[in-house]
Amino acid sequence: LDDMATEVPDRTVPIVIDMSTELRARIQASRLQTAIVVDRFHIVRRANLAVGSASKSLITDGLEERWERRKMELKGQNPQVGEQRDVLDVTEENHPVEIMEAAWKTAKRFQAIFDMHIYITRDEAKKRLVQWRQRIPDPLRSHFKKVTKPLENWREWILNYFDYSYTNAFNESVNRVAKRIDRRSKYSYETLRAKLVYSTLKPTLDVTAPVSWDKFTRYPYDPPTEIGVAIL
Repeated sequence: LDDMATEVPDRTVPIVIDMSTELRARIQASRLQTAIVVDRFHIVRRANLAVGSASKSLITDGLEERWERRKMELKGQNPQVGEQRDVLDVTEENHPVEIMEAAWKTAKRFQAIFDMHIYITRDEAKKRLVQWRQRIPDPLRSHFKKVTKPLENWREWILNYFDYSYTNAFNESVNRVAKRIDRRSKYSYETLRAKLVYSTLKPTLDVTAPVSWDKFTRYPYDPPTEIGVAIL
């Protein structure tokens, strides 16, 4: 980072990280002018973990099939950000499947805010996140602490995503493929690296035939191409 500070002394460099306080401190201590961006997938993943936590406490034996059927129905819907009238009235007295439906919709509406990053400003995103938090149904607040606590502690860096829409999606996807190949092959580090760098890695893990790199480009976000953008 200090070397990059010499190359781009007058430019703010977005750096995408997970929520690591140690990594954040190291970046802030560098001479590089940075804008730390929390990877959106890390914070959105916590909303999904909150749904899983609620499921473990609510969906007991005999309710699994009913919840799975309802979940399949919900996946065909498109929850709109802000339209939470249907979950505000959820209480402890509701049926567990109804509470789970509220949890699922709450998580999806949280994700929808980040999906709108192209269309809304940082201030609008901040407003929507505040409204989202206020509208979490009371029976689910303990589960969604997995999201609300990071929103408090990492708020400015999470909101930086709406100024610098970068993620680590491409890097992490390629790393995942590389790890799978490494587990299933006997390649040396140098050979595996060469296959990745020169695009000879086959996504089906059939490493006997070369393929075009374009099969690896099906990711929701492309990697940044501008000089000076750091991804950690």
